[in-house]
Amino acid sequence: MPLSLELRLVERRSDSLVVAVSLIPSGSSRVEGVALELHGPREQGVGARVLLPIAGALLAPIHTQAELSLPDDPPPGLTVVATAWCGDEEVAASCPADPCIGLDTHLRGCPCALPPRDAAMLDVLTDAERDRLAEHFPWLSLPVVIDGDQESGEAEDADDELADLCDQLGLDDESADWLKELLAEDL
Repeated sequence: MPLSLELRLVERRSDSLVVAVSLIPSGSSRVEGVALELHGPREQGVGARVLLPIAGALLAPIHTQAELSLPDDPPPGLTVVATAWCGDEEVAASCPADPCIGLDTHLRGCPCALPPRDAAMLDVLTDAERDRLAEHFPWLSLPVVIDGDQESGEAEDADDELADLCDQLGLDDESADWLKELLAEDL
């Protein structure tokens, strides 16, 4: 294959999508053109096809971003499809266009995205199931901080943990205050 085509959703806005397109040649490749298009759940085209201004000899990787307009009432299950033409060959890549959540957000049960209207509801994990998963995914045990805010109970726990640490290290009050200020600073 003379070319590798990669596509990634960068941002989903209320009326448009921003996608990143990467063309990576293997050696020297000649590109005739690159197009982006939204496809519905049944692989039909939704909206206009966008042609990117990329054509000619490709000697090094090219990375660009493009914005695609969303239809007024976008159906769930949209996919962005990129197609690059290299002589007689056609290279395609796709990525989902729906708002999605990461595995950590999903497993922690954060309500960051609404499920599609016809999606099945997920079962809530029991404590034993969470513990089994935490053996393989240690980040599940980490506390969840939403938008950088901490509840007062979490702040008190952090103060207690800091006091315990200072006792273990044998720090005097002045050094303990200095450590507390240092840990409170934004990086």
